[in-house]
Amino acid sequence: MASAKGGVRRSVEPNITLFSPAEIRVAMIPVGEAPDAEFQRCASLITRHKQVKLSHVRTFHHEAHKTPFKHIPWKSGNMNFKFLGEEAALAPSPLSTLHAHRAVLGVIGILHCGHTRDLAKACRAFQQRCHAFKGAFTVRLFGFDPTDAQVGGGLLALPGLDTFPPGATAEHLQHHAEVVMHDYAACMLGELERWMLSASPAMLDLGSLVDAPEFTGAGPLEAVQTRLYSDEEVKTKKRYGRLQKAMGDHCLLAGSPRDALDHFNVAADLCRVVGDWVFQAGALEGQASAKALEAAMDAGGYTVNQASVFTDDKQWRRGRDGQASGTAFEAGTPVSSRDLGSGDRQASGEVVTSGPEVEQSGSNGTAPQAADDALSQAGTGTSTAFGGPKFWKALRSSGVEGEVRAHMAEAKAALRRKGVLPLQAEADLKLARFLAGLHGEAARAEVSDLVTGVLSLVEGMPLPEDRMLAFVEGAGALGLVGSLRKRMLLLWQAVELSKYLGFPNLRSLEVARKALEPPDRHMDPVGLEEPWSTPRSALHRESPSLWPQVRAGCLEAILGLAIYAKQHAEVWEAAAVLLRDHPAELSPHRQQSLLENMLAAAAQMAPAERARPGPGPPPLLRFLAARPMAPALQLVALGAPAPASPGTPGGPFLYDPFAARRGVAAAAGAAAAAGHAPLEWVVGEPAAVEVEVSNPSAVSLRIDRMVLEVEYLGTHDARPVSPAAQPTSAWRNKPVSLNIPPATKPVRIQLEGTPQLPGTIAITGCKLSAFGGVTWVQAWEAPIPPLGQTVAVHGRGGGGHDARAAQLSLLSATRVHVLPALPTLELTLEHSDAASARLPEGLGLQPGAVAAAAAGGSAAAASEPWPCLRLLGGQRASLLLRVRNRGRVPAARAALEATCASASASGTAAARSEGLAQLEVEVGALAAGLPLAPGAELTVPVHVAVPAHAPRGGDAEASGGAPPCELRFALDYGGAGAGPALGRRCVLVADVAPLRSVAVGRARFCAVPGVDAAAGGGTATAQTTFILLVAATNRSAWHLDVRLARVSGGPDAGRCSARVTLAPGESAEVAHALAIADEAAVASAVLARGEAGSAGSTIMRRPGATAATVPEDGLEALRSVAAHALASALELHFTPAEGGDGGAAAQDGRVPLPERELRVSLARSVLARLAGGGAVKGTLSATGGAGAHACDLPPDALLEMVSSGRDGSSPGHSLAALVCGVGESVRLTLSLRAPVTSVRARAALTCGAVDGAWPAEAAGGGAAAFWTGQVEDIRLLLSPGKEPLTHSVSLRLAAPGRYRIGVEDLGCSWEDPDQAADGGRAPPLLDVEPCYIHVTPASP
Repeated sequence: MASAKGGVRRSVEPNITLFSPAEIRVAMIPVGEAPDAEFQRCASLITRHKQVKLSHVRTFHHEAHKTPFKHIPWKSGNMNFKFLGEEAALAPSPLSTLHAHRAVLGVIGILHCGHTRDLAKACRAFQQRCHAFKGAFTVRLFGFDPTDAQVGGGLLALPGLDTFPPGATAEHLQHHAEVVMHDYAACMLGELERWMLSASPAMLDLGSLVDAPEFTGAGPLEAVQTRLYSDEEVKTKKRYGRLQKAMGDHCLLAGSPRDALDHFNVAADLCRVVGDWVFQAGALEGQASAKALEAAMDAGGYTVNQASVFTDDKQWRRGRDGQASGTAFEAGTPVSSRDLGSGDRQASGEVVTSGPEVEQSGSNGTAPQAADDALSQAGTGTSTAFGGPKFWKALRSSGVEGEVRAHMAEAKAALRRKGVLPLQAEADLKLARFLAGLHGEAARAEVSDLVTGVLSLVEGMPLPEDRMLAFVEGAGALGLVGSLRKRMLLLWQAVELSKYLGFPNLRSLEVARKALEPPDRHMDPVGLEEPWSTPRSALHRESPSLWPQVRAGCLEAILGLAIYAKQHAEVWEAAAVLLRDHPAELSPHRQQSLLENMLAAAAQMAPAERARPGPGPPPLLRFLAARPMAPALQLVALGAPAPASPGTPGGPFLYDPFAARRGVAAAAGAAAAAGHAPLEWVVGEPAAVEVEVSNPSAVSLRIDRMVLEVEYLGTHDARPVSPAAQPTSAWRNKPVSLNIPPATKPVRIQLEGTPQLPGTIAITGCKLSAFGGVTWVQAWEAPIPPLGQTVAVHGRGGGGHDARAAQLSLLSATRVHVLPALPTLELTLEHSDAASARLPEGLGLQPGAVAAAAAGGSAAAASEPWPCLRLLGGQRASLLLRVRNRGRVPAARAALEATCASASASGTAAARSEGLAQLEVEVGALAAGLPLAPGAELTVPVHVAVPAHAPRGGDAEASGGAPPCELRFALDYGGAGAGPALGRRCVLVADVAPLRSVAVGRARFCAVPGVDAAAGGGTATAQTTFILLVAATNRSAWHLDVRLARVSGGPDAGRCSARVTLAPGESAEVAHALAIADEAAVASAVLARGEAGSAGSTIMRRPGATAATVPEDGLEALRSVAAHALASALELHFTPAEGGDGGAAAQDGRVPLPERELRVSLARSVLARLAGGGAVKGTLSATGGAGAHACDLPPDALLEMVSSGRDGSSPGHSLAALVCGVGESVRLTLSLRAPVTSVRARAALTCGAVDGAWPAEAAGGGAAAFWTGQVEDIRLLLSPGKEPLTHSVSLRLAAPGRYRIGVEDLGCSWEDPDQAADGGRAPPLLDVEPCYIHVTPASP
């Protein structure tokens, strides 16, 4: 009884089930200097193969002799493994002689070659460590990720080292691990066969722990009788019975339950005969296990792995194809657990099942609803393959439950006869777990009774650790059937018992930590934790929320135990979870004490412990939304139309009663589409996440550093990578620090960062640093459901599915697609030249208003106002649209769309377009500058012309309203790439504000006579020049230079005009002498209008023309045509004056002449001159006596109204006149010539003073002019082709002065009736130049 004397700590096995006898225990040992994360990653390749099919194992099994397993199910059977960590595998198993599955039969070493410098030394160390496992049948050492030097140096050929292929893909590694594990299982099967063939009764010891009185509870008298009893026949039968029991155990391990059942039947009979009650009970339990396993196998309860290479060998070939099946698995590159088929779990040390181990199925009447079956598929890492909906459904349908109950009841009766309390407790726990798997929560009452029976055996157990494990295992069984409160109470009692019995603090701490872990699910495979996984923390977020006071008490116990055990990390975590989850159950003083405990524990933590893996103390963080990119940086499809300006009516009607409803519907549709569309960010551009921060505790917290925790999931066309394989440059954070007062309500903040690699990222939470360098990852709090859903959940007493839906929604919202880098263009608007840039203050683009769009986008998104272009009405500005690439990649394509739209949404379309500016853009300059390299820029010329008159109501700024129009430049651009691509739209908006400039008023004509120098002998011939006078008023705030000029321009466009400088508010008349070019323009318009009328008319003909027509609407139509032609030929130019406000000369502004004023002022004489050769031409000459002579009169006295007088300029004409004395007779001769046909001319002679006032001699009413001859109504019949007709009269002027003798047109008519005015032809005009007489006083 050496084993008994050596001291046994416990005999109750944790996590024991009815199917444990079929599991081969394999120790997993890390070899070399690889970090724990690498060991977990490599071990996950092996541990996912917990169950291997015998049909596949047979391929590797070499039958050197006939197998002892006569009924082994090669087609439907399985071999099962249970992987243990080195520490758990080395723990003594005192009942391995009773149950063979409790001994470690295999060892697997995990060697990461890339982290091991001396492979030979590592192999020798592994062999030495394997000596501790004396009963191990099969030992293997697997090498992973060898380097090129190790491959080339032949170091991989070491004996006992099996190396995985270097540089293989993740899928290839999975397939290779599957093949390796089947080969391992074949070797294990061969060892089991060898043991079966060589087994003998002599191998068994009758003095093991099972026979010790301290284990069985036998009294001193019974122990003495046992030692004195020496019947060899009984001992032989006992040995044979135990041998059959051991052979049955090995048959179960080999996957042959029918062979095991045969051995167990024999063992039970032999042990009953000799009174070996413990082994009889073991054999009966083995019968129950064998019947259950055979029933599950016959009913098809094991799921076939469709992804196995043995199911489809193409999987193996596809894995060998290398890069076609995924990204290359380079040497030393970690592989994610997701790549290894682990579903949603992270590579955090949890072990995963092989392939699609669990298949979804419905439930029967006694099982929970089908939704719970589906949820069970997402189980945690397990250590066995027994479980799942399909497995339990097969057992329920097989009807094996009754047989199992009978065998377990008989086994417990046998144990009672011996009084082995630990084994009785194990039997009840096995049956409880079996019933929980079959019926779920429907078996709650029976499972509770079984656990109560276990607890009644606790006080009689000899070993203290068995007592504590009984509480822990009973609590686990209650958790399977949903008795969460009883489970927590039992675990609490286990903690108190461990402290009472004086267990080591670490052991008590482990039990206390288990009280905070979530319970097992009845549909999940048993065994929730792999030994080499990262130990579960007390901060597990899935712990039950029932009875928060009890949970807080468990945490307080953990805190106290951790302080005594000097486990500073556990102290920190327990205090953190108390502050975070239980502030309502703690007083402010206690919360302050917990904060001090955290500070003291943080100061004593080892550097490796300062990085905590799980949640920590407050603040609580709730994910609100990942902010999209700025509107200017959002992605658009290149070539898509620009969005319509807001407020623009969608139809021709002034009022649309359904527009608001359609707008709401469109906004709702856009919001729904945006909610379902994945959020997209761009590499290298800042991104933001909106987070809600709250502090429920009563202590103030100082967070030194807070950043986003981002997991890189890989590119869109590749598989995700593990956290260990994440590139460090996938995300760059922008840290923030927080001072959080106590009891802080939720506050929204934004956390920023910059993605560095394209692909998909998951924002899992925030990484915080405080308490002197302790860091932890705070996961997002569960989203708060809407009130309606919350009420519905509480009303029906559930809410698991709603909570799962909320978690899925959070998972979807925290994933963001990161696109490759895109160019970022910036638009600015500026003056094109220095002259335009030096406009007077207040005109042009104002200083400080030239604002580029934020980050190259719309000016609407910028914090500064839009650029505003202020121009006087009629001005034209030349600007430059500067395009600058502020991104990191070149812009390969771009398309510019420039529009001018009304800023007002009210009124008709005609009213909105009244004040629009004219916009011209030279888009060819944009195409010539592409591709635009990073940091480079190009310019696009832009010309803007504002209307000549400000909109109604005055200036935009003076009226206080919105600018009448705005310029919108929309630039769609993108990077290089073929086919349809995503790009961006950069928008720049500029307001255009037309200001009042020059108002044009009344227009009139003035005739300026001249002298024919060729006439001699006292004869003066009048040659009149017409001068146009236009009234102009400066309504701007600047000095303006105003003049009239021809529209056509040219070097002499303004030579006939006089420039006038007007101060603000000042008015003056601007003069322009009509030149030959002006008269020709009007005559051409008249001729063109006539040709558009009735054909065949020859009333008016220009010189050299053979046939021409006149306007069809009479004299008024002729006047309208002439006014329109004159207004089209001339315009008013203005320029801000130099020195007015210190500005430089800018481009002229132009204001059209008013046609109405010109039409009214066009007299018949002016029309006759402007109409060309279609008028009746004539001359009026004056001839005096011997003393008369011709002279030039000064023009200033006659033309004061013509010359401006401000700049000393003059019309440039001299006045010819006949000089005679007072009372002398002057002969006047009127000569007329017919144009093209006979005309009846009618005229009258007039005489008047030039300056408008009669001489003083005539002021008293006396006559100053005495006529001789027909003056009032002169009638002449003019015939074409004949000499001109003349009419002569005499005139004596009685007073000295200057006189003008003119010819008044009394109305001419055509001689031919067909050309009368009532026939639609305009009457001919009389064009006769006046003459001038200067009467001098008589000599004394």
